[in-house]
Amino acid sequence: MPALRERVSDISLLVEYLIDRYAKKAGKRIRNIDKKTMELFHAYDWPATSASCRTWVERAVILCEGETFFVDDAWLTRVAPKSAMTSVPLVANLAEHEKEMLEAALRESEGVVGGPTAPPLSWEFTTDT
Repeated sequence: MPALRERVSDISLLVEYLIDRYAKKAGKRIRNIDKKTMELFHAYDWPATSASCRTWVERAVILCEGETFFVDDAWLTRVAPKSAMTSVPLVANLAEHEKEMLEAALRESEGVVGGPTAPPLSWEFTTDT
């Protein structure tokens, strides 16, 4: 089945059906669909089939407190992937963060690595690789 982004004309019908389905399941009465919400559903670049749409609709129905269905526009905002150029600093930042976490864990455990009878270990961290 093609991705939902390739079947934009099906989105309104699908959303209406899902709202009705999940509202009945949740014992809610939803009579209206927020216009901006429907625009968001139509504009969203759905990454897969209707499964992801079902997830968003079900979540919104559960959180819906009135008779108008809406979603927060932040839900359907996709973050653009970062360029490959940022991967080198990211690795360095990750290694530094990992080092800090290990040092903090050793300080907190007072150097004890292991069970109740494990002797304290002395660790020196260096940045040499």
